[in-house]
Amino acid sequence: MSNDGSGPAVPDKRSMSIVNENAVHHRSPRGHVRRAGGRRQVLLAVFALVVIGGVVAAAYFWFLPHDQVYRLTDYQTSAVTVTTLQDTVEISGGVNARSWATVGAPESGTIDRLYVGEGDWVTQGELIATLDAESVQDTLETTQRDLDRQLRELNRFNLQDQYTMRGYARQR
Repeated sequence: MSNDGSGPAVPDKRSMSIVNENAVHHRSPRGHVRRAGGRRQVLLAVFALVVIGGVVAAAYFWFLPHDQVYRLTDYQTSAVTVTTLQDTVEISGGVNARSWATVGAPESGTIDRLYVGEGDWVTQGELIATLDAESVQDTLETTQRDLDRQLRELNRFNLQDQYTMRGYARQR
């Protein structure tokens, strides 16, 4: 209504109803009022769900691992025999010792004879090898000559002593 009362009555917008009372309303079978375009929104939602589901299914099947068939064309045949695994298994490897020892000799030379093999256990004082050292051999020969000379001198001294003792015995 107008404030001056001269014209047709215009309702105040603030007091107007949102729902147009003269509009035709579609009622559902349960008596609820349906909005215009509600069916369209439902169809769009169903279409969107179908499209999203199709994209997800396509991606799943696209990235799904496929079994590849391998055909063996080059092969050899062999007769089957019954045997133990020890006869047919070959293994290679290495072993590290817990402790290492360097064996040295006071003289240089070549090994004349080796008394142990690789991997054998040895104890302290056990003979491992003999050396063929020329300097040791020369020293041994010189020492043997000196020993022979000293034994001759000892025998000569013993003979001299016996001769002297016989002489004393005669003089008595």
